[in-house]
Amino acid sequence: MLATRRLDVTPLGPEHYTEAYGILGDPVAMHWLHDGSAFSGDEVRDFLAVNAERHLDGQPVCYALVQKDAERICIGIAGLLPPASPTALPEAVIAIRRDQWRKGYGLEAGQSLVEWLREEKLTCTISVDTVNQASRSLLLRLGMTKTQDGTGPTGLPLEYFTIEKVA
Repeated sequence: MLATRRLDVTPLGPEHYTEAYGILGDPVAMHWLHDGSAFSGDEVRDFLAVNAERHLDGQPVCYALVQKDAERICIGIAGLLPPASPTALPEAVIAIRRDQWRKGYGLEAGQSLVEWLREEKLTCTISVDTVNQASRSLLLRLGMTKTQDGTGPTGLPLEYFTIEKVA
């Protein structure tokens, strides 16, 4: 992923446990992601370890979004999750810490993610809860195309969008 005006990006690894748990362990934020529930501490550790291994293997990964100001606060996570199956596309994720919502970081991270995906000539999907109108509007604003309706692992109604690669 590419740095933005306000955010630096760095591959997410075990050293980001506290920040990642603050996002992935938040039940309100994770209602919109994952399977509708927050990660446990062990799930966060496993996620970070797998992400670090994928980075070392040269695979697309998730990144920590760190404010460029003096405090260097990690405000979110963005990037690609591994495909759910050998025939599936990777799934993009943008997760912003709840106290940083409505400050434009989702749009900024999303623009960086889309630009990076296009530079790397990658296609992926991203899903959003049908009642999460803010995220749905963000995906449309970023130029993503709705491809289907579906349900998540817990029965949560989802809309799926695709980010197409540029040839």
